[in-house]
Amino acid sequence: MSACPRKSKARKIQVLTLLLFLLQSGTAPAQDPLATLPESEPSCFDFVWDNAHDDPWFFDRQGQRVVPEVSHDWLVVTFEEKSDPSDPSDPSDQPDQPDQPDQPDQPDQPDRSDGAEKPFDERYAEFFDYRLESPDATAQILYRLQQGLTNQTFGTLMDRLENDPEVRFIQPVWRIGGELHRPPEIIEVVWKAVTLAEERRQLLAAAGAMEPAEAENGDTVLVRIDPCRRAPWRAAVMLAQDLGVVSAVPRLLKLEPPVAILFKTDTYGALTGTPIPFRLEIRFRKGIRIESATLANLDLKPGGIFRNLYEVNYDRPLTGVDLSRSPITLTGTLVIYTPGKVDLPAIPVYYRDSRDEGSDRRVLSVSAPSTSLQIASLIPDTPGNYQLRVPSPPAPTPLSLPGLTGRLNTARFMTVLGLLLLASAGAGWLRLNRRQVPEENGLENLRRKELRNRLLTRARQDAGAMELWEWAVFGMDLKDYVGEIAGIPPDERGGSHSFFLRRLENRLTEAERDQIGLVLRDIDHLLAGAPLAAERVQPLLDRTQDLILKLASGRTESTRQG
Repeated sequence: MSACPRKSKARKIQVLTLLLFLLQSGTAPAQDPLATLPESEPSCFDFVWDNAHDDPWFFDRQGQRVVPEVSHDWLVVTFEEKSDPSDPSDPSDQPDQPDQPDQPDQPDQPDRSDGAEKPFDERYAEFFDYRLESPDATAQILYRLQQGLTNQTFGTLMDRLENDPEVRFIQPVWRIGGELHRPPEIIEVVWKAVTLAEERRQLLAAAGAMEPAEAENGDTVLVRIDPCRRAPWRAAVMLAQDLGVVSAVPRLLKLEPPVAILFKTDTYGALTGTPIPFRLEIRFRKGIRIESATLANLDLKPGGIFRNLYEVNYDRPLTGVDLSRSPITLTGTLVIYTPGKVDLPAIPVYYRDSRDEGSDRRVLSVSAPSTSLQIASLIPDTPGNYQLRVPSPPAPTPLSLPGLTGRLNTARFMTVLGLLLLASAGAGWLRLNRRQVPEENGLENLRRKELRNRLLTRARQDAGAMELWEWAVFGMDLKDYVGEIAGIPPDERGGSHSFFLRRLENRLTEAERDQIGLVLRDIDHLLAGAPLAAERVQPLLDRTQDLILKLASGRTESTRQG
């Protein structure tokens, strides 16, 4: 929701007054009409709202600049203070006055009591879905906006709040470090010991502080700023920059919503067919009950793709998830088989609030924001091992004739016996000639040597000239080379580096697996759209070259010893 600064009504009043003056100019003496108009001043409602969106910031205790993000997810509503019934100035408690003479009819006044007979929450039920009372301010209540409100609906809400006689002003909340905070009105001021009491008083008055200041200790005081007089964050900046002040930091109260949702993936990009681990965490406060409809309607289907082009796997069945304890944690993997940018949908969570009597009858909901993933595809220059695999046609059904049953059984027996004799002869020939054939002449070793030379040639070239597709080919060749050494079948060498490392267990040493994992992880990060710094690319190739030479040397030594 974008910021919606309010326009002051004072200028409208000026224009109307000027028009009335021009209509009556025939009987009134000529004079400058603007000279008699009052000076334009914004209302408290407009003043607070405009200051809340005027790029707020402040200094922390270390003197570092903090810039909060203005968020319209929640609105802090400050109500008008209700008069005390025991106050003698209350007109309702005054004695009856004698009858006054009849007064001329007054023009009709605009009716601002639109639905005033209803409570505030009922009048604005179409805009808010949750309320949170502030523990230290009885006249302030935080309301969460319904998700999906349009800018036009939000503008309608602002107009109604501005004309509501119960509302003094409203403020958006602050988001700092991923957490929501209520806009501050109290500033903690730490004075320098040499600052005199009179100087302190004058400085607080200039900042718009409300008297008296509450002292925590000798040189630390808490001052409250009226937002209708000055923006509290502006007062904190002014005080912090004075020579007589050590620090002036707004006191922030963390906004703890009833239900908080966190959905994240291990990476924001991957290759097609690569499993992407994800984590869904739902935290809720005491008295909140998560509905089973949350899991029943859980759908991570990316938008705009067919059902057979994605796959969602959970680490444990959803039927075994305990919804009564916070936090609720779900983990799993998402596999997408189509390239391009895909958007994961917002995840709704349904709950009831049983802390207030009668409120648990209504089912509330809140959703996590949607997530985008960038899926890349790699098309090799040559078919190689990536040719389309077509299943072999099924064998024809054997004929079964009554008179041929015995002959078929005899033929099967002789065939099996012949195959066994042939296999025995072949095994004996291989055993006799195994030491006479050089190891380097085997097909597997020739492919391994070719991959090694290709990787070393690429690792010794200029790292800055490598394109993204060259990094992808480089990573796949490295997996093929390691797979040849470890004896992993070609169709099991895909996936991310974490999945590939699992297949190396009990095949390579721990030191080799660690070095392979570091190299493959950095290459995956490059392909996922998180490029390494220039000074880290060349060391990556150097580590890859060292890894290849060590693997080749280790295999040669083990072969000689064997």
